Amino acid sequence: MASNRLSVVDYVILVILLLSSAIIGVIFGFFKSSKNSAKEFLLANGDMGALPTGLSILVSFLSAVTLLGTPSEVYMFGTMYFYEGIALMIASLVTALVFMPKFREMQCTSVYEYLDQRFDRTVRLCVSFSFSLIMLIYMAIVLYGPALALSQTAGLNIWLCVISIGVICTFYSSVGGMRAVIWADVLQAIVMAIGLLAVIIQGLISLGGFKRTFSIASRGGRIEFD
Repeated sequence: MASNRLSVVDYVILVILLLSSAIIGVIFGFFKSSKNSAKEFLLANGDMGALPTGLSILVSFLSAVTLLGTPSEVYMFGTMYFYEGIALMIASLVTALVFMPKFREMQCTSVYEYLDQRFDRTVRLCVSFSFSLIMLIYMAIVLYGPALALSQTAGLNIWLCVISIGVICTFYSSVGGMRAVIWADVLQAIVMAIGLLAVIIQGLISLGGFKRTFSIASRGGRIEFD
């Protein structure tokens, strides 16, 4: 079990990542942000670049549920999960090319504002409540995932992990606004990319390359598309 515990380097990286996210919130909340307007706080004044905004959207879809659950799903049940990725790409293209231009043309802050204009306040409130309820349940799972992983590897109390992660995320989001959220997401995207690449490279080295890795997966019935 000792080999499954975090090392000093792991703890240092974890603390730096959490503190960096909090510091980003402080910087944009108290030094670089004019939170006088809702547009600045909610939309970063609409002047963020395409790259950080794109990375932020990417990270929004890559939660702990994705990083912990997807490898387990494919390991247990095979590559049929691949089709969900195709569906997400199609949905993303439709959203970017059809819905977003219309929302920008109407200068809507959110889809709820559009629903209010298109229908009425009742529809807006119903959809807002439904989404809030879904996100409440979803965020509980998203927080519990990394907290469970931390408790198992670091020996920390799981509820301490949940509270720590939740407080830090809430802090930089509420203090720094959307600008802080986007830059914190950029940092997290870089860390996740490095982590995933490290796992893939080390896994390929341990198994002897792409050919042997996929050969083992195929023999185990994990490579399937029908």
